[in-house]
Amino acid sequence: RYQPVSFMLESRSGGRLEFMDMIRRCNNVGVAVVVDTLTNHMAFGSGVGIANSSFGVRDFPAAGFNTESFHHLPDEPLSNCGVDDMLSPHNVQ
Repeated sequence: RYQPVSFMLESRSGGRLEFMDMIRRCNNVGVAVVVDTLTNHMAFGSGVGIANSSFGVRDFPAAGFNTESFHHLPDEPLSNCGVDDMLSPHNVQ
């Protein structure tokens, strides 16, 4: 269910107004809402998201991400780089 392609508050669960209403209702009964984000966690594949945002392999224009926004091997923008040295800031960032 969580496969973001943009940062728009539009999903199968509703939009911005529904989200604000849910927070208001939760707060009214003593439930605090904490929003947690992973800004570089994006959907796999390609297509069009719920909010009509197009996306492709490592290309998320509505979120401002392209292939260079993601970790990859040198000169191979579509590859995944592995973490093999947890003591190296460059390797784990």
